[in-house]
Amino acid sequence: PDGTTVQARFSIGLESTTAQRRVDDMAAIQADLKKIGIDVKPNPIPAGTFFGSYTEGADIPLGKYDMAIYTTGFYPDPDPGDVFLCSGVPTKANPTGGNSYHVCDPKLDQLFAAGLATADAAARKKAYDAIQQYMYDQALIVPLYARANVFAYSDRFIFPPSSGYSNAFWDSENFDVK
Repeated sequence: PDGTTVQARFSIGLESTTAQRRVDDMAAIQADLKKIGIDVKPNPIPAGTFFGSYTEGADIPLGKYDMAIYTTGFYPDPDPGDVFLCSGVPTKANPTGGNSYHVCDPKLDQLFAAGLATADAAARKKAYDAIQQYMYDQALIVPLYARANVFAYSDRFIFPPSSGYSNAFWDSENFDVK
């Protein structure tokens, strides 16, 4: 009220793996946020500790982080399963839950339910566009970049019907060669 400015310090932890790409990402984020007065404390830890299981006490499933960065993608189908659902948050009762973001938003649950309510491609696109817009508007996650997923294969491969379930190498133990 009297026009004086009070300077406050703000510090936040940032976890990822010890992979060089992640270490570089954390350094870039630290440098960018320092420009606006946010002190970022990078914490590169081994992938097994970062991504391990809830029962092992791993950081990601337990939510033991301020901010975390890692790569994710949902293809060929955009539905991520329980990754953003309240029912997917890992807990003692649900240690294998896939929601490592620890986001629980009933509105988001409703939007994902709408995406799964139809097999019509145009309707699903609208539903998943709405999900992306909602997540953007709520700043639930901050995408850093889009990873290029490039898969090459020989026409000698014979893929089983299940190979399109998750990615190009899903069910690869059932591939055959002409």
